[in-house]
Amino acid sequence: MAHSGVSPSLSSMAAPQATGHGGGNSSNVLRKYYQTEYPKEIWWFFGALIALLTAARLVSTVIAFVRRWRFHSRSLSHSVSVSEKDTESGGARTAPFPIALRVPLALVNAWKIVWFRSTIHFGFGYSLNVAEVVLTCAYIVALFTWSFVHTQNLTMNWWANRTGALAAAQFPLVTALGTKNNVISWLTGIGHEKLNYLHRMTARVSLVLLWVHGGARLSIMSRSGNHEDWSEPWFRAGFVATVFLSALVLVSVRPVRERRYEFFVWFHFAVVLIFTVGGYFHVKRFAYTPYLWPCFLIWGLDRFLRLARLAFFSFSSFLSSYTSEAEVRKLSPHLLRVRVPRPRGFHWAPGQTAYLVFPGVSTLPCEAHPFTIGSADPSATTDLPSLPSPSSGGEEGDDLVFFIGVQTGFTKKLAARVDNANGVARVRALVDGPYGHGADLVRSGGYDNAVLVAGGTGLAWGVPVFVDAVRRAKEMEGKARLRRIVFVWAIRERSHITWIAPTLQSTLSLARTVPNLSVSVRVYVTAPSESWDDDSVHSGRSGHENEKEMDIEGVEILSGRPDLGETMREEMARGGREMFVGVCGSASLAGAVKEAARVNPLWGQGSVVRGAPSVELVVESFGYA
Repeated sequence: MAHSGVSPSLSSMAAPQATGHGGGNSSNVLRKYYQTEYPKEIWWFFGALIALLTAARLVSTVIAFVRRWRFHSRSLSHSVSVSEKDTESGGARTAPFPIALRVPLALVNAWKIVWFRSTIHFGFGYSLNVAEVVLTCAYIVALFTWSFVHTQNLTMNWWANRTGALAAAQFPLVTALGTKNNVISWLTGIGHEKLNYLHRMTARVSLVLLWVHGGARLSIMSRSGNHEDWSEPWFRAGFVATVFLSALVLVSVRPVRERRYEFFVWFHFAVVLIFTVGGYFHVKRFAYTPYLWPCFLIWGLDRFLRLARLAFFSFSSFLSSYTSEAEVRKLSPHLLRVRVPRPRGFHWAPGQTAYLVFPGVSTLPCEAHPFTIGSADPSATTDLPSLPSPSSGGEEGDDLVFFIGVQTGFTKKLAARVDNANGVARVRALVDGPYGHGADLVRSGGYDNAVLVAGGTGLAWGVPVFVDAVRRAKEMEGKARLRRIVFVWAIRERSHITWIAPTLQSTLSLARTVPNLSVSVRVYVTAPSESWDDDSVHSGRSGHENEKEMDIEGVEILSGRPDLGETMREEMARGGREMFVGVCGSASLAGAVKEAARVNPLWGQGSVVRGAPSVELVVESFGYA
């Protein structure tokens, strides 16, 4: 372009003086220049933000590496000796941070409390943390500022096309945020499950911008009396694409996603395809295709990587002695346990998820459903024996274990398959993963104690994190920095303990052999002791047998809801430098843990300034934003 040497920002500043309110050829050139350059400018803005997050991740990674290296160097050079009293109270503690470091660390904790642990409720079960609200507002302000700045006193002809160009420029970002394998996650370290809210938010804001663009163009056409564009294919393609995207946004609300997940997945797939193709043919006339064809590339790369994993793990199972058949067992009418033989080369960290494909059960053979891996990777601690799998007396071996709640759709079909097989079914299953970030409490060398909270089937996250921590602490023979683990599990009925009784027994037995490690397991029964009628029919066991299985040495069984605030205060009073707090359960349980973790770090009894540990909070909630 003839003006390519002119800085867009300087040109933008000079716009009002250069053009005034007149039209003319120079005005049209400048209007089209803004229309072309502003979408690029907003991408520079996004790039700068991603670069900042990437730099923060690199700094965090370096700090974690140095901390781990220093800890392991010390643990190899000498072993910590503790008294019997220290062991009972959780072992010898790392001294609090030096006074000079407490204020900066307290400010970091205050930042986390305000941005990530403070929640704003909008009613109807919707809630966002402050960081999500600020990001949403910043995104809206950025888009609409670039849309309406320098528009000659909001002259419609100046912003009608620009809003369409800016909206089109958002869809590579929208697509990337919605994929499981995306460069944003790779650069920033933010898992795709955390980016999913931004995927929905950017899509919805972009839709508003599309309707602003469409409404303005229709108004201009109506006032000018030019109706020829209505019959043009490019116009119809854009209109149809916008209508279909509007339908998708309506269907993407939380109640539909929760209750009709399979319908949402396939509706999403079909509508996105229609929208992208229609949008491509619409913008092709105006030379904006560079904003649409990358969407196909991003989506195709994600699908290719997922299919490649499925094929690789399936082929590795075929070459080895492993079978691709999963064992599905009904633990109760409301919960299934799925055991899938681990494919060769498949390794995971506790707390990660995997996508399961059941070709013979799902409506379509390529449906993939995400579930948290409810077992620890036994190959991570090769010198230790395998633990019994949940609700089974056999060896867990290399199995991946999943706990799946029975709802509607696919899970209901899977439960029916188990019923037809008299409680245990074998079905073909393919695995894609792992995804997300695991929780390594020991090898990081960063935590003195940990509080793990699970609600109901949230045990799928809590149990592997708990088991992995004990096993790694055993492997380090008392040299691990982690000195205490508290595992809190809230369940509706006492009989649910049998789901993981063998695993708890074995893990607690192993924990008793680990020097300097104190473990507390507390199970809270929140509902009356009476079981559902179909529970007793399904179990096929006498009450005496169930009582024996529920009596586990080292496990406290309590009635009512856990007082998480009191638990947090007790553990923080034990001292140390850093404490890990993790929760997996309903949105209400996650909110309770967030509230308990909002301890003032600057002053008061549990403040970092006064020597209390810094709290690292990880939330894996069942809720939808």
